[in-house]
Amino acid sequence: MFHLYFQVMFGNFDLSGYPGVVVNRNSAMHPVNAIPTVESILTTPSDGAFEFGAIYDESTDQYLILIGTSFNNDYTGSDFNVHAQIIENNVTGIISQYAQANALSGQSGNFDGWESLPNPVPAAQMVYQEVARAYLSAFEGLSGVIPADVTAGATYATSFDYTPASTVDVNELYVVSYITDASGEIVNADQIPLLEAVANGPLNTDNVLTAADIDLSVYPNPATDFVSVQFKDSSSEKIQLELIDVNGKVVFTQSFDNTTNVVNQEINTTQLGTGVYMLNVRLDNQLISKKVNVIH
Repeated sequence: MFHLYFQVMFGNFDLSGYPGVVVNRNSAMHPVNAIPTVESILTTPSDGAFEFGAIYDESTDQYLILIGTSFNNDYTGSDFNVHAQIIENNVTGIISQYAQANALSGQSGNFDGWESLPNPVPAAQMVYQEVARAYLSAFEGLSGVIPADVTAGATYATSFDYTPASTVDVNELYVVSYITDASGEIVNADQIPLLEAVANGPLNTDNVLTAADIDLSVYPNPATDFVSVQFKDSSSEKIQLELIDVNGKVVFTQSFDNTTNVVNQEINTTQLGTGVYMLNVRLDNQLISKKVNVIH
């Protein structure tokens, strides 16, 4: 897999109102000048790989999406964040909002046929690709999944919940994941059809568990003053709990030795703002993630 994440943006990443290109969330440039950069990245192998899996709960129409990433080299003092999105391909519509403005209409020259189309192009003639449907992580990504000291070959994994809207076509949904470094630049990216991830099931690694694997209980959820984390585990020596907010910031962390094989820990949530948090439970080199809602 090559680490290319290509975006044509308007008014973002220091771009003006004119079309521009951002590659791997790095510097903005004119589309013509981007070609050498893109070609260079396409010929540079990425450092690592992704694994995708998913579990579908038919009773709630919810997907637990599992994403694992690994690196080919060791890193010390790294600051990698994990990102996840849902996109939909072949999106069409007949209402006016699906029409496409066309500044090339009637222009002289060859613009791949756009010059012969009207302005706007009627919705019935438009088919859109890679339409963003959900941002499973914050824009800055999720921190804490990949440790500061990375071991080559190790898989670092987390999970995200996703419930599709009734208006999307599940057969056209893709899971997109990418890794950013401390500067915010994308260093690796990959994607998979959502239903293919479901066919994969849980990740084929030893370090990803589901809540059912250890009978994890997290309550009350939503939480106001505290959230209690309870489960039994006789195989791990070290346990770490952490809460991560939607911006990827670790707002709570606690590590302890597993001396009783029974975990019953309370996390004080009175100082946390109302919102959604990710609870990560780390058991030695294993990981369980569960969403926690805090309300005040």
